[in-house]
Amino acid sequence: MPFTIGDALVGTSRAGYRYIDLTCSPGHCEHAPLGMDQVQFEIFQSDLERHNLKVSSLNAHTGLMSKEGIEQAKQTIDLAVKLGAEGVVNSIAGAHSHDEDLSQFMNHVGEAGDYAREHGIIIGIEVHGNYTGNGKDSLAVIREVNHPHVKIAYDTANCVYYGDAWPYEDLEVALPEIAFIHLKDKIGGKGIWNFPPVGAGEVDFKRVLKILDDGGYTGPLSIEMEFDDKGWPPLETVHEAVASTYRYLMPLLEAHW
Repeated sequence: MPFTIGDALVGTSRAGYRYIDLTCSPGHCEHAPLGMDQVQFEIFQSDLERHNLKVSSLNAHTGLMSKEGIEQAKQTIDLAVKLGAEGVVNSIAGAHSHDEDLSQFMNHVGEAGDYAREHGIIIGIEVHGNYTGNGKDSLAVIREVNHPHVKIAYDTANCVYYGDAWPYEDLEVALPEIAFIHLKDKIGGKGIWNFPPVGAGEVDFKRVLKILDDGGYTGPLSIEMEFDDKGWPPLETVHEAVASTYRYLMPLLEAHW
């Protein structure tokens, strides 16, 4: 991602949001860097306060198939605790790879779950990749993991892109194990990279929010957009997309929450 943490804080705050879901994915997007010393952390925290923002959750995507990924995941959990976040989103193979080994994930994920439990944090495995590409598949994996601090992070567009399932019945199926929701829009079907601002695509968010409301969901709701395969637009276009998403979603959210 070509934009800085400063860009993200300005655009998010200016649009009207008061919570932010920050990425701390090593080597991919480090808006919330791991390994900050106390002085760096205090500067980071003061920047959040200056923009009147609190951190709802962290996106780590360190991967949970290896010892290295687990150790990095523990660092993200430590950071989540310091920032007062509810949890950390991760994935089987991490941000850099779709080369997933489910058996290795099963061998290691319990250690991350235990560390999360010790620190009062929930890990959400994102709907992403081959084995957790939609809600139904994610539910099967999470139930095999069978850890109270390892749940699903449901993405309302990734379920289409990876798992060829629109987020309606698929969301209802997975809802009992969902701890985080990424509200992301989608144009086109499986394998088509087109994620416009929320409200500008084909996902019926009135229906999505009703499913969450009827199901008693009370976890974080984050917005996400990744635009299309032409790459990132100019910063001001991104800022306006973030703002238009706020304007679109707030009336819908007020009708349900």
